[in-house]
Amino acid sequence: MLSMAQGLIVSIGSLLIGVETASPLAFIATAVIIGPFYLAFTYGLAAAFSHVGRALAILLIILQIPGASGIYPIELMPGFFRGLYPLLPFSYGIDAMRETIGGFYEGRYWQVMAVLAIMSLAALILGFIGRRQLGYFTQLFYDELARTELVVNENVQLRGAGYRLSNIIALLSNRKEFSDKLQKRQERFDAHYRLIMNGVSILGLLGLLVLGLVSNFTSVSKPGLLGLFTIWGLITIGALVGTEGLKSSLERAKELSTLSEDELFDSLSRSRISPPREASAGEVQP
Repeated sequence: MLSMAQGLIVSIGSLLIGVETASPLAFIATAVIIGPFYLAFTYGLAAAFSHVGRALAILLIILQIPGASGIYPIELMPGFFRGLYPLLPFSYGIDAMRETIGGFYEGRYWQVMAVLAIMSLAALILGFIGRRQLGYFTQLFYDELARTELVVNENVQLRGAGYRLSNIIALLSNRKEFSDKLQKRQERFDAHYRLIMNGVSILGLLGLLVLGLVSNFTSVSKPGLLGLFTIWGLITIGALVGTEGLKSSLERAKELSTLSEDELFDSLSRSRISPPREASAGEVQP
C-alpha cells in the first residue's frame, strides 16, 4: 500500500507541475502498478539474504539510475551499463512510463510491463524460497553481528528440526559408525576452521585493496571495476558464510548423534505440527 501510495503521489505531483503525457490516467496507473513491482526486488533480496540483501538492494538502486537510462539515453553510457541495461528492472519501468508520456507504440507498453512482472515474480520466489533455505545462514550472520553490539537484532523464523535427512538415515542405520565419522570430521574441521576464516578474510580484503589501487592509479573502466568489486565481495561473503554453515551443520549433526530414537522421532513430529520456532537472532517475518 505504501509503495502504491508513493507512485500515486509522484505521478499526480508530476502532472500538477506541468508534465505532459499521452494519457494521464495511464501515467498514474503505471506509476501505481510498478511501485509494488520494484518493492518485490527489495523484499526478495532482504528476505533471502537479510542485511546482505539490503546492501545488495541499495547497490542495485545505485547501478540502476545510470544503467537504466535514468540520467542519459543508454546509447550514451559506457559499455558496462549498456550490458546491464536489459537486466535491470528500472529499464522496463522507465520504458513503460515513457510510453504513457510519448505515446504507445505497437504493444511495447504491454511487453515491458510483462517483463517487469515476470522479474518481480522471480524476486518474490527468491525471497519465499531463500528465506526458508537460507534461514540458518541468516541466523549465523546475526549471531556474529550480535557480538559486535552495533545492531539491534530481530527475530528469524526457522522451520523444521534442522537435521539433514542423510544424517538421520545414517544415524538410524548405524549409530556408532555415524558418531565415529562425525567425530573425525569435527576434529579435522576444528583444526582448520580459524585458518580458513582468517585466510578468506585476508584474501577478500587484499582483493578489494588491489581493485581500489587499480581504480586510483589506472584509467581502467570504473564501472567495470565496480562490477568486479561487487563480485569479489560477494564471493568473499559467500565463502565466509559457507564455512560458518559447515560449522553449524556439524554442530547440528553432533546434537543429532546424542538423541535417542524416541527423542529424534519426537523432534521430527513437533517440527511438522508446530509453528516456526524463533531463533535468538535474525530478521522480522514479513
